[in-house]
Amino acid sequence: VYVAAIVPDVGEGVGDLFEKWPSPTADAFKPTSDGFLLFDPAKFRAGFAADLSKAETDFMTNSQVPVSAKILGTKTQHVAWKTKPSYGIVAGLDMAVGAEAERSMYKRASAKVTEVPGASHAVYISHPREVADVIAEAASK
Repeated sequence: VYVAAIVPDVGEGVGDLFEKWPSPTADAFKPTSDGFLLFDPAKFRAGFAADLSKAETDFMTNSQVPVSAKILGTKTQHVAWKTKPSYGIVAGLDMAVGAEAERSMYKRASAKVTEVPGASHAVYISHPREVADVIAEAASK
């Protein structure tokens, strides 16, 4: 189950996909001096979790874990969606990946798509029932 997710094919990396489908908040990903990326705290709420409360996004902003910048160039070697049924949840107002990018990648993966209009990238927090229902459906297959 892909939840507001990037869905690479074999030989693609996250950076390749952001070239094909630019992130609406590409400028919000800030490199650290030790080779990691953080979401700019000043842009976190609007770019990552706009449908959550200020208290929730303040906590998330201050507790985010950096991701290795190597993710941008690391190429995928195996993909489950080529051999397994796939499900994708489109967060309608996702500013981190972008709803159109999600739709395009899910279509390419022949995923069963569920749309959550008005949801940010943090759809798993703002709409937990919808996300859980898709996961339960996928697990039952």
